[in-house]
Amino acid sequence: MYETKIQHPAVSNKVEKGLTVLLYGHPGTWKTTWCAQWPGVVFISIVSEGGDAALTSYPTIAKWLVDNASTKDIPPVFNTSEPQKFPVRTTKEFVDYIELICKNRKQWGICTVVVDGLTQLIDIWKREYIHLKQADRNYTQRSDKRGGDLLDQQAWGFLNLFLSTARVDLQNHGLNVIWTTFLKEVWSPPDPKGNQDLIAELPMITGANRVTLPAQCQLWLYAKREKTPDMKVPGTYSVQPRYLTKSTGTADLRHKFLWKFPKGCLMDPDFGTLPTFRSIYYELHEHIYLGQ
Repeated sequence: MYETKIQHPAVSNKVEKGLTVLLYGHPGTWKTTWCAQWPGVVFISIVSEGGDAALTSYPTIAKWLVDNASTKDIPPVFNTSEPQKFPVRTTKEFVDYIELICKNRKQWGICTVVVDGLTQLIDIWKREYIHLKQADRNYTQRSDKRGGDLLDQQAWGFLNLFLSTARVDLQNHGLNVIWTTFLKEVWSPPDPKGNQDLIAELPMITGANRVTLPAQCQLWLYAKREKTPDMKVPGTYSVQPRYLTKSTGTADLRHKFLWKFPKGCLMDPDFGTLPTFRSIYYELHEHIYLGQ
């Protein structure tokens, strides 16, 4: 199904573990498009996320990047076709697809699994859990006495187990794993004039997973909308995504490979800050599973 023809000379033929990435940012920051550039990629696409619509036009984008790259030793993308995707509407579908991918990863040539997106997957789990508990009259009565909270400490523990099981299964099979999620902005209280300052930009993850899942990721990437002057039309601006290893206004992120990007930004020799797979491959090729 997939084929990787180009190998960096520094890559070992005995790659045992893939790279695990947390990618978070606002909608429209090319998260799905960037993930599609990875080798042997397959998407576990949460239907309510809607980002998989970008996959249809991805081959056109990939061709443009390859055609306009002057540096040919390593292509800016490792995949130029529309990736396979598994649409997920329920938690059972998610679990079944994880099992299917792990079982057939070698036969299908899978190197990279994208869970797109985590925010919506958690919403599906919460909705199913609440629906189940609402059918339990005794539980509902107890919940009403507590103020209507149907997600108690036990529920958050179950959610953590649900996601950690999938995370461990994928990582133990040596695959590259990318978790995408939205961004949550934290603002200061308004001053007397109503002005507020942006304090932090964090992954939109609820429950204990806001700590445990990022802690299991080797690299965090923050997808930012960057406003730049449009040289073709003086006085106007264009917006393009820029991928940073540290988000603006946020304390140092304790991921493993922060030090690999001293300028805090993914850079491509041909396209500058425009996100490409090659911009991460130059620094972390020895940690990325290519299927050898």
